[in-house]
Amino acid sequence: LLTRRRSELPQEKIQLLLYAEPFLRRLFGFGSMRIETAAAGSERAGVQRAEAFLPVVVPNQLNELAQHAVPGVCLDPSTLQLEKPSPKALHRSVLQSVVESTLLTVGAVWWLGTWGWTAALLLPTNIWLAWKDHNHQGWRVDPHYVIARRGFIHRKTHVIPRSKLQSLDLQQGPLLRR
Repeated sequence: LLTRRRSELPQEKIQLLLYAEPFLRRLFGFGSMRIETAAAGSERAGVQRAEAFLPVVVPNQLNELAQHAVPGVCLDPSTLQLEKPSPKALHRSVLQSVVESTLLTVGAVWWLGTWGWTAALLLPTNIWLAWKDHNHQGWRVDPHYVIARRGFIHRKTHVIPRSKLQSLDLQQGPLLRR
């Protein structure tokens, strides 16, 4: 409340634009934007990253603010067209929810006895949340940007200029390889 900070980030150094919409903020009609750059210098503890944080962003101003940070990107929530994830991703999320709920129920029964069976009521909720999360995921690769969105409860949209991509990390466990 008493501290003011000012960050100036050169556009050519911006590597990530992150728009976060936690569930409660989304209910009240706003989100937050974080802008990150590459290393801006070094300190005793190591590399220092420069970043800017806008704690309150109204969705109808999102595109305008994103244009100031990363010219040419379109983050207008009403017109942003994203590719849907594979239906196999839904199967994986539901399976993960079932396994987690089952393990939680087994642990609760072991710890609480017969009262632990009430934890089984979380199974339909977890499956519903996995389905909602899958419906809110999306991605888009165009000639200049990579955009990825995920999450229902804590929705995050990442925007990365393609010219700033430095690595690609592919993770596949046995289930994903199948």
